[in-house]
Amino acid sequence: MADRESTKLKVRRFFRPEDISPEKAHLSDVREVYYSTQIVIVPLMAIEGNCEVRKKHDLPAYNAPAEFQHIFFCQSQYDLDKRAIKKLVSN
Repeated sequence: MADRESTKLKVRRFFRPEDISPEKAHLSDVREVYYSTQIVIVPLMAIEGNCEVRKKHDLPAYNAPAEFQHIFFCQSQYDLDKRAIKKLVSN
């Protein structure tokens, strides 16, 4: 079995509004995240819990029980190099 201390995971980076700007942090829904093409490698021990990203219309009610506090929504992509936000294309 792999050693938890040395195990690493490859994950896609999502940005929170406060990662982008103070204005975004102030004006955005706290459940909103921004998709990015950035892939990072993190130690398994850095993972703090479950996280689920959905389309906004698939979110549970805002006043849902605490069991849904790990659910976020994504409608836009953040380009870190250009510091630009654009809407994601719907499938």
